[in-house]
Amino acid sequence: MAVVLRDPEGNAQHFRCAKDTDYHAVSAASTRLTELIACEGGHELIPNEQLPTDRPAPNARGLSGVVRYGFDRFGMLFSHRQTLSLATFVHLFRMLNGKLQNTMDVDYRIAVMTVLGVSFGRAPDAWSQFCVWNPTAPTTQHAFGRQALGMVWDFSEVNPFGGSAGDWRSSINWNTCNAVLAASKTGARPAAFGAPQHGFRTRTNPSIASSRIRRITNRSLTQT
Repeated sequence: MAVVLRDPEGNAQHFRCAKDTDYHAVSAASTRLTELIACEGGHELIPNEQLPTDRPAPNARGLSGVVRYGFDRFGMLFSHRQTLSLATFVHLFRMLNGKLQNTMDVDYRIAVMTVLGVSFGRAPDAWSQFCVWNPTAPTTQHAFGRQALGMVWDFSEVNPFGGSAGDWRSSINWNTCNAVLAASKTGARPAAFGAPQHGFRTRTNPSIASSRIRRITNRSLTQT
């Protein structure tokens, strides 16, 4: 196993062999996952439905490729550490939603939770056992390159806060910018951010508004 380190001051990457602390982190994730499941009151936190074994069409494999290699349940598509990352985000979102119900108006709460939900929807594609290493970029390649999940023979795991492709920051940045740009085209009024009734199109800079969304969502998660 190799560990890829990214220079926080630039884009330089460094590769090193795994240390005992790296293996310990993998083991600790399994322990923490068990604790989190117990905290949530059972295994319903982790989806583990049976994967379909048949092809959706004669020329479409769907999930049948991985099923033939023994990955017959949804939960098996993720390592324990990846499952822990996904489950922790879900746990925090539930806590945050409860807090927002007592502190913010309905529209604002829905807006914040929608941005978080859409951003989090990208995570399983980048945090699964079927991601591969792209040596050209070089970076981790997300699992779904097409409308099917094929078997892969290498393994690349993203650090959710590693500052690289597939991490949480890149996802939240991408989706908040898209949300703001979509609102700017419709002339919607982002009342929560103090914008005038003219909307983003004429009076508000989308990049400024998106940075406000990121600060609010990141601050809310940190406080949670």
